[in-house]
Amino acid sequence: GGGFGGFQDMGGGFGGFGGMGGGHGFGGEQAQPGDERPFQDDPHVQELSKENYPIGVQRADKTKWVWVIMYHSTWCGTCKQLIPKYKQAAKTLKGSVMVGAVNCGEHKAVCTKAGVTKYPIIKAFVPDDDDEVAAKTGRVFTGDRSSAAAISEWVLSLLPNYVLPIYSETNLQDMLNACKRSKAKSRERVSWSVCMLLFTDKQQTPMLYKSLSGQYRGKVAFGEVRMPRGAELANQLGVGGRKLPTLVVICNGDLSLKEVYSGEVKAEPLRKFVAGYEGGRKCSKTVKLDASTDFNSLTAAVLKELIKEHDVDCKYAMEKPDFVACLRKHVGAADAA
Repeated sequence: GGGFGGFQDMGGGFGGFGGMGGGHGFGGEQAQPGDERPFQDDPHVQELSKENYPIGVQRADKTKWVWVIMYHSTWCGTCKQLIPKYKQAAKTLKGSVMVGAVNCGEHKAVCTKAGVTKYPIIKAFVPDDDDEVAAKTGRVFTGDRSSAAAISEWVLSLLPNYVLPIYSETNLQDMLNACKRSKAKSRERVSWSVCMLLFTDKQQTPMLYKSLSGQYRGKVAFGEVRMPRGAELANQLGVGGRKLPTLVVICNGDLSLKEVYSGEVKAEPLRKFVAGYEGGRKCSKTVKLDASTDFNSLTAAVLKELIKEHDVDCKYAMEKPDFVACLRKHVGAADAA
């Protein structure tokens, strides 16, 4: 039982960080051990340099993360005051956004390129930002720097939301159509041929789910059914009466190829689960190998996966028409038998 309760808490939990207290006057103090790299042992903040600075480069995993980055300096007194609050905010943001920090004293070129001339400064970088200037130079945090909650809430407010509200059988079908395998190019079609549908009784989209919808935009379709309004859809998908929230995964837009996520509802397990559908390989294994399948509508890569998965002898097939012909012949022979 259970397992999905964590979804309910992902959007909140910012209270309790309180104010900063104390005064300024750090400017003249000597550096203490660890001052040079204040984020060195922090599991929630990545130390960034020219080698791993993520903005303006193509990430190897091709996911579209929102990044928040603090630019600081070792001898900056205000930076020292902000660092504990930034660390608290980073802990809250874990799993929803990527959090980094640049020591501008050590990596001046990185900060100059980012347009940073004074510290501390916190910037957020949102993939596909509608604001062209912000897309290049980031959005600057201008709120209360003495509050970790203010930092966290500001960053989370910038998360793009590509989760589709599903409230009828008609727009459920629209979503499923985006996951169907087809050679037709469509702006809505997702390349991994997988739909994820969250059944929830919350009135706000969970931050982690919203974050996933941005990271895997164009690859996976994410939908959300609000209960009890969506009770009929829940029954149709065989999850009526289940504990909420419940996440249903559907391959190839086919409701008979659905799976209910039973893993831990934490950022890393969920991300690994979603990443398991990369390239459509997992869903290609669910394509039915019978006369009802339109093999010509499938891509060459999916056809190859299908041949491999079902151990069909197509050793002389080199191009897509060969794969289609071979599979049709195999299906015909199986029917005849």
